[in-house]
Amino acid sequence: ESLEIPVQLANGSAEIDVQGTVNRGKMVLKSVIDFTADTPAVSVPENSDVLTGVGFSEAMSNDLLAHVHPLFKGAAISEGTMDLSLQHFNWPLDAAKRKDATFAASITFNEVVLRSGGLLTPLLEVMKANEREVILGDKPMECRGENDRVRCSPIEIKTRDHTLMLSGSVGFDKTLDYKAQIPVTRKM
Repeated sequence: ESLEIPVQLANGSAEIDVQGTVNRGKMVLKSVIDFTADTPAVSVPENSDVLTGVGFSEAMSNDLLAHVHPLFKGAAISEGTMDLSLQHFNWPLDAAKRKDATFAASITFNEVVLRSGGLLTPLLEVMKANEREVILGDKPMECRGENDRVRCSPIEIKTRDHTLMLSGSVGFDKTLDYKAQIPVTRKM
C-alpha cells in the first residue's frame, strides 16, 4: 500500500494529485483548491474514476460509507471490493458554506458480503431471516450531495430467500431520513 501526493501551488490555487494503492486497489484523486474564488473550495475534475477495485475494510465502512448510507454503520465486511467515480465534486472550505457543497458519485459494489451489525441486524430480525451475511447487488449506487443532504439511489440487499431495499438520505449533520422495503414473509 502506498500513496504519492504531489502538490503544486501557483496563481492562488493548489493542485493535488493523489495516486497509489489502497486496500489492494487503485486510487487516483486529482483535486484543485482555488483560493482566489469568493468561496474557496475543493473541486475534482468531472467524471473522475477515484477508486478501482479497492477492498473493503471496517474502517472504510464506518468512517466513509456510513456518511452516505446508514447500512454501513456497524456492519462488518467479509469480502468484496468497490469502485468510486465522481461525476462532479465541489466542497467549500468554509464550514459555514458547507450547505453549498455539491457532488455526484457512483459507487459500484463488486461481490460485497456484509455481516450483520448496525442497522442490518434489526432488519434481518424483523424479516425472521436466519442469515447473518447478505450480498449487496452489483448495481451501482448513485449518490448526490446537495442542500445539506446526501441522497443515494435505493440499495438492494439479498438474503437467501428475499430482497430488501433501503432508500432515503443522510444529512451533512448526520440526520437520517430512510425507509426500508421489507418483504412480508410467512415466518413473520
